[in-house]
Amino acid sequence: YFQMGSTIYQDKPTKSIFDLSTITDVGRHYFNVELPSNATSLLANSAGYHFLTFAPYEYQSRFSHNLYTTLRRAFLLEYAHSSRAQKTQLLEMSIDFCRYMQQGIPVLTRFFLEFLPHETGDFRGELLRLLEWCTLVSTGDLTEIVAPFLDSMFLESSLLEKCAIIRSLRRFLRNLFVNQNFGKGASSSPFLGQVPVSDLSDLLPIIGKIAERIVVKGMNITFGDPIFLNESLNFYEELLRLLGSLDTPVLLLPPSPLVYGAFCSKSCAILSKICGILLKCREICGEVIRGGFQAEFVDEIEELGKFGRDLGEALWNSRVFERKGGYFENLKNDIEDILPDDAEYRLDIMRHIAILPYMCTLGGTGLHLSSKNAALFLAESYFPKVSEFIEIFDEPFQ
Repeated sequence: YFQMGSTIYQDKPTKSIFDLSTITDVGRHYFNVELPSNATSLLANSAGYHFLTFAPYEYQSRFSHNLYTTLRRAFLLEYAHSSRAQKTQLLEMSIDFCRYMQQGIPVLTRFFLEFLPHETGDFRGELLRLLEWCTLVSTGDLTEIVAPFLDSMFLESSLLEKCAIIRSLRRFLRNLFVNQNFGKGASSSPFLGQVPVSDLSDLLPIIGKIAERIVVKGMNITFGDPIFLNESLNFYEELLRLLGSLDTPVLLLPPSPLVYGAFCSKSCAILSKICGILLKCREICGEVIRGGFQAEFVDEIEELGKFGRDLGEALWNSRVFERKGGYFENLKNDIEDILPDDAEYRLDIMRHIAILPYMCTLGGTGLHLSSKNAALFLAESYFPKVSEFIEIFDEPFQ
C-alpha cells in the first residue's frame, strides 16, 4: 500500500509557478504546484500572488524576510549594485502584490519608512503608490515621517505631481477604511494574520491635517488652478463619503481657501462640487448634533455655518460684505474700496462667472432668464447641488 501510494505521488505531475499564467490554471493545478525555495520568485505573476496570500505562515514569514532583505540591499546598503530598472521592477511587483491582496505588507511599510529620509526623487512615483498601501502605519510614523516627506515633496513638485500626491493620499485614506472595515473592527488578514497598528479614529485627524496643509499650500502656489481645485475637491468628496459610513460621526471640513477658491472658480462643475461638499458636511453635522457629539466639534460647526452664510448670501441675496459672521465680512475696508460698485452682485446666481455661460447660451436661443427664481430653475436642471444648497443654506443644522 505504501509503495503504491509512493509511486502515485512520484508520478504526479508537478507544476512550477511560472507554468501558470491565468486564474484557471491556478484552479486546475492548485494541488500540484511546487512553491519555489526563493519565495520572492512568487512576485513574478498573479498566480504567485495568490499562492503567497494563502501560503502557510512559515512560508509567508520567509517571503517577508527575503523581500525586506532584498529591498534594503537594493535601495540602502548596495544602491549602486543594481540598475534603476531593476529597482523600479522590484517596487512595482511589490505594489502589485499589495493591490492583489488589497492591503499592505508589514515589511513594505517598514522599508517605506526607512527609505523616506534617504529619498532623492528618483522613485517618487513608486513611493506614492507604495504609500497607498501602507495601511499598517502607526500614528507616530504618519506624523513624524510621512507628513514631512509629503510636505517637502509637495513644495518641490509640478502642478500635475501635486495632484498625484493628493490622489495618492485619497487612495491611502480609502484603503485604510477598507482594511479597518470602516471603523467596525478589523479582522486578521490571510497574510501573516496581520491587524492594524493604529485605530482609524486616531489616524483620521492626522490625515485631515496633512491634507489641509498641502491643499492650502497648493492654493497659494497654483493661484487656484482648476486642475488642482478639482483634485482637492475629489479628496474631500471621498473623505466625507467615507466619514458618512462610520457609526460614530466625525466632522472634518475642507480648508477655507479651498472653499472660497472653488466658489469663485470659473467652472460650474467646481462650483457644484463645493456646494455638494458643504451639503454633505451639513448632513454629517446633523448626525453629530443628533448623536450628542457637538461639544467635540464646536469649531467645525461654527466654521461650517460661516461657509454656508457666505456662499448662500452671495449666491441668493447678493450680499457679500454687508453682513456679519462670515469670512467675506472680515475683508479690510481698503480692499472693499478698490472693488467695483457692483461687486455685491457679481457672485449671485444671475451673474456668477461660472453660471454666465449657461445664461448666455439660453439667451441666444431666445430664452432670457430675468429673475433669480428662473435662474434657480436653471440650476435645478443643470447643477442641482447649487440649487439644493441655496434652498437650505440659512436653515439651522438638525
